[in-house]
Amino acid sequence: MNLNTYYDNTKVKFNAVLDCKFSDQGTGGTNGAVALNVSSNSGTTIQSDGLIGATVYLVFIDGIQYASTDAFTTGKQFIFDPTTGTITVSIAMVAGTSCTVFYTSSATSTVAATEPVTLDEAKAYCKIDTGTTDDDILNELIVAAREQCEDFTGISIIVRTVTTVLNNTCGNIYLPYCPLISLTSVTDQDGNVLMVDDDYKLSGTMFPQLVFPKWDRLTLVYNAGYGIPPSRIKTAILQQTFYLYENRGESAVISRSGMVAELTLSPQAKATLQRFRRV
Repeated sequence: MNLNTYYDNTKVKFNAVLDCKFSDQGTGGTNGAVALNVSSNSGTTIQSDGLIGATVYLVFIDGIQYASTDAFTTGKQFIFDPTTGTITVSIAMVAGTSCTVFYTSSATSTVAATEPVTLDEAKAYCKIDTGTTDDDILNELIVAAREQCEDFTGISIIVRTVTTVLNNTCGNIYLPYCPLISLTSVTDQDGNVLMVDDDYKLSGTMFPQLVFPKWDRLTLVYNAGYGIPPSRIKTAILQQTFYLYENRGESAVISRSGMVAELTLSPQAKATLQRFRRV
């Protein structure tokens, strides 16, 4: 691929994503990483015996990322006590609010990847009361709808391992298919492993930029995705699942009453996802 172009007879180079590979489950972080879904009480603390002795490095609440800190100052922060497995969040959480905790421990080895929409939720949204007849179809459509929402927005909804090859000629290229959970490795085109701060620098948290090095064919491996996505993303997946269910068996392009439409993403899902789109 020739990524050079000319402007006023001057060759100009651009940043580019050359390749991107995904794995729905993958090893990440020191001693592995795992995601834990929990529900809060009406206060600001979350407690789980499974977190005792672990290292918590990221918390999502309704798709909003909270960063760890030793003391609250301002912003989206949390404090973790590994002795009791208690997380204190800097906001007053609503009773029943779900959140996802990403943590590392010697007993964990994989990042969990689950669909954010359940079969029961899809059946309720689509008002399907045919028993279990269409369950297999709906399970497949939920996955297809989520993937189409990811393609439209350019983000990772489920947790996955991303391997991407970047041309960072101009610097500050955005990492694709985030939000970022943890960065596993950065290597140059010769396979040399780069070290943080000395050899490379990221700017930002959820959707970071690679500030330097300004090199081509850098390979980055990282864990990305939402634990529990924002409610609007979940709504869009339900809208798209219903759209695919209602139009199953149709060709990719349909014509009805003089109107021609492509069976890609439904207008309702597009409108819901517009604010999350990064492509």
